[in-house]
Amino acid sequence: MKLVGVRPLSRPVFDDYPEDVKQLRLKYKPGCFPPYVALLMQDMERSIEAEKIYLTEKEKHPYTTDLSIFGSVFIISLLIKYEVHNIWKR
Repeated sequence: MKLVGVRPLSRPVFDDYPEDVKQLRLKYKPGCFPPYVALLMQDMERSIEAEKIYLTEKEKHPYTTDLSIFGSVFIISLLIKYEVHNIWKR
């Protein structure tokens, strides 16, 4: 398992994915930080779209795509932590 990548899926969920995304998914190891978090596309249909965007970009730029996704997840988590902290201070 890698730090950044698509999340592992159960067989029934994987079977519901479009064939082109299935083929892309099989080329790479799963990861802890999924692309749909960084791309803010978290419902089911949009998460598949986010995975397709991520996997297509990863084929072109394997290292910079992972760095970009990880950086985005890191910034988003900092912003959320900052907002939660400010809410509790009120």
